[in-house]
Amino acid sequence: MSASQQVRSFCRTCGGACGVLLDIDDAGRLTAVHGDKDHPLTKGYICVKGARAPDVHNSPQRVTRPLKRQPDGSFVEISLAQACDEIAAKLSEIAARDGREANAIYHGTQASTNTATVPMIRSWVAASGSRMCSSMSIDQVAKVLAMDRLGTWAGGVLSFQQCDVWMCFGSNPLVSVMGGFNGFYSLNPTKRIKEAKARGMKIIVIDPRRSETAHYADIHLQPYPGQDAAIASGMIRRILEQGWHDAEFTSRWADGLDTLRELVEPFTPDVVAQRAGIDENDFLQAVELFAASGRKGGAFTGTGPDMAAHCNVAEHLIQCINIVCGRYPRAGDKVQNPGAISPSTPMFAQVNAPTRAFDKTPKSRIGGYAQLLGEFMTGTLPYEITTPGPGRIRTLICVGGNPAAVVPDQKKMVDALRDLEMLVAVDPLMTQTAQLAHYVIPPKLQFERSDLPRPWFERTYFDQAYSQYAAPASTPPPGSEVIDDWLLFVELAKRLNFSLSYYGVELDLTQPFDNDYLLSLIMQGAPLVFDELKKHPEGLHNTATQFVEAAAVDAQGRFDMTPADVIAEFKTFAVDLPTPGFTHLLAVRRIREAINSHGVEYTEERRMPHANPVHLNPADLLQLGLSEGQDVAVASAHGSVIGRAVGDASLRSGVITMNHGWGDLPGKSKADIKGSSVNLLISLDSDLQPLTAMPRMSGIPVNITPLIAARRA
Repeated sequence: MSASQQVRSFCRTCGGACGVLLDIDDAGRLTAVHGDKDHPLTKGYICVKGARAPDVHNSPQRVTRPLKRQPDGSFVEISLAQACDEIAAKLSEIAARDGREANAIYHGTQASTNTATVPMIRSWVAASGSRMCSSMSIDQVAKVLAMDRLGTWAGGVLSFQQCDVWMCFGSNPLVSVMGGFNGFYSLNPTKRIKEAKARGMKIIVIDPRRSETAHYADIHLQPYPGQDAAIASGMIRRILEQGWHDAEFTSRWADGLDTLRELVEPFTPDVVAQRAGIDENDFLQAVELFAASGRKGGAFTGTGPDMAAHCNVAEHLIQCINIVCGRYPRAGDKVQNPGAISPSTPMFAQVNAPTRAFDKTPKSRIGGYAQLLGEFMTGTLPYEITTPGPGRIRTLICVGGNPAAVVPDQKKMVDALRDLEMLVAVDPLMTQTAQLAHYVIPPKLQFERSDLPRPWFERTYFDQAYSQYAAPASTPPPGSEVIDDWLLFVELAKRLNFSLSYYGVELDLTQPFDNDYLLSLIMQGAPLVFDELKKHPEGLHNTATQFVEAAAVDAQGRFDMTPADVIAEFKTFAVDLPTPGFTHLLAVRRIREAINSHGVEYTEERRMPHANPVHLNPADLLQLGLSEGQDVAVASAHGSVIGRAVGDASLRSGVITMNHGWGDLPGKSKADIKGSSVNLLISLDSDLQPLTAMPRMSGIPVNITPLIAARRA
C-alpha cells in the first residue's frame, strides 16, 4: 500500500536518534522508515535496525493486550486495570511481609531509549523503596567505577572533531551506532570517519578482529581479548620512559604518577607483545603515534575491555593514558555541544575530585558489592532472588529488558526468575523473559509515542547543540491496549498511595497527564523551549557559543590514579595467566541487525536452527579439521553450546566470536533453538570483578569440537 503521508521523526532503537522519514498508510500503520537527508546530524543515514521498525510495529507476534499467566503456563488476556490491581496487591503483600526491598526493578536498553521512562522508574524507586538494577551494570559499569575512583575533568572530553589522533580499545562504532562513550559521534559513522581521515586524523584501533572501524585505522593492534590492561600498562610505561607525558598537567592535576610508574614498570614492550599476542614494533609505533606525533586526541573504550576479565583495571588505566598525556580541553577551548534540551552548565579546566560514592552507599547483601548510580549490580541478581534471608527479592518488574537472554549464566538467571513470586515484563514481544512472567504489559512502540533524544547524553552523543521533538506518528493496532512504559508506575502508585516526584515536581496523580507533560518537565531550564521545539518537526539548534572557563583560583580537585583498591586489583591482573586446557578465547560479537537481544528475531541467520555463527580464522578452521558451515560444540569450563563454523579472515588466530543476545530458554528442544546463547558459557560463580560483580563476558577460554551426528540428532 502506498503511503498516505510522510512524517518526520527520529529513531529510538538505540541512542543514536537518527533522523528518519516515516511512511504512514491510511489506517495509521507504519509501512516504511527512510533516512532523513535533511537531518543536520545523520544526513540520511539509517541502520538496518531502524529500517526494520515496521517489522516490529506490525509483527503478528506482537503483544497488544495485557496477559496473565495461568497455572498451566498459558496466558490469557486481561484488562490493564485488572493487571494493575493485581500487581499492586502483590507488591503491597510482599512489602508488608518481607520489606520494601523485596520488590525490585530491572530496566534495559529499550527502556533507556524512551526518554520519559527511566526518570519515572527512578521516581518509583524513591517512592516505593524498591531496588533497581539495569543492563548498564552488566555492560560498561567499569566506566562509572573508573570515574568514581579517578575523578573527572570538569571541562569535559575532547570531541572527535577536536582530535588529531583517536585511539579506540574494543569498540566498533561503525556497527554499534551508539556513539558518545567511545569518543566518536557515530551518526552516519562511515561518512564521519572518512571526513576525519580526510582532514588528517590518525586512528589507532585495538581489537582482536579487523572490524569495520579497524578498516580505517592507521595502526591496528589485534590482541587476545582481555589483554587491554596489559596494553594500557605498556603504553603508560613507554610514554613516561620517553618523556611524552604532559608533566605540567600531571603535576598540577594528578596524584599517584610515581606509584603508577612503579606499577607498570614490568610491562616492557616485549612483555606486552608476548602477553597480548601482538607485534612489538606495531605496539611501539602505536604509542608514538598517539603520545608523540599526535598532540590532541584521546584514548577511548567500548564494550570490549569492559566485558572482559580485569575490566575495572583496564578501564582505569586507559583513562589514565589521557591523564598522563593531558588530553583534555583547556581554558578557552570551544565546547563542541553546549546542550539544547538540558540546562546549560559552565565547564571549567579543572578536576572534579573522586567522589567514591560507592563507599557511602549500602553494599549488596550478596558479596558486599557496590551500588553505582543508585543501582545494585545485575551480576548478583540471581543470588538476590534465590538466597534466603532479609532483603531477598520476591518480585521483579522488567521494563525494556530481557535478563533471561542477556544476563550471563543463563540457567542460573532463568531458574531465579522462575523462583520469583511475581515477575512482570513490560515488553511488546514474548521474549525469553516474557515467557516466564506472571504478567506481560504491552508498551507503545517508538513511533506510537512522542519523545525527545535523551538529554542526559546529548553532549556525549551529539556534536551539535541540536534536538528534535518526535510526535506520535503511527497508530497502535486496532483493539489493542498498549501504554507508555511509565504509565504502569503511575497506575501502581495510585493504587498504593505513593507520591511521585518527577524532575522536582510532585505529580498530581488524580489528574491524567501525557508523555508531553513529562517531556516538558525534563526540559525545564534548557536553552530550547519545549513548546517551541514541538512547532518545528525538523528540529532546532541552540546557537549559543560556550567555551571552557579557566580553573577557579582555589581549585583543589585532583585525579587519583592509584587508589589502594585499584593497586590491589592491578596486582591480581599482573600475575594472571592463561587458563590451561583450552585452545581459543571467545569474544562476544555485536551485529548491525540487533542491539543486545532486541532485533535478533528479525535476522535471517536467526531463523536457522543452531545458527549463532562461530567465527574462526580460516587457519584455525583448518587446524581443527573443521569445514565451513559445520555444526560445532563450543565448550567452556562452565558449559557448552552449539554453533555453526564460519571462516572469518578478519579475526586473529586463537580467537572466536559468537553473537551476544541469541538463544532460547534453556531446556527447549534442539529443534526449537534459534541460535545458541553464549551466556550458557559464562559463570556468575567465578571471575567476578571486585565492587561491580561484573562477570567475564569476553575472552572466555573455550574448546571447539565437531558436533557428532548422534548428538546433533
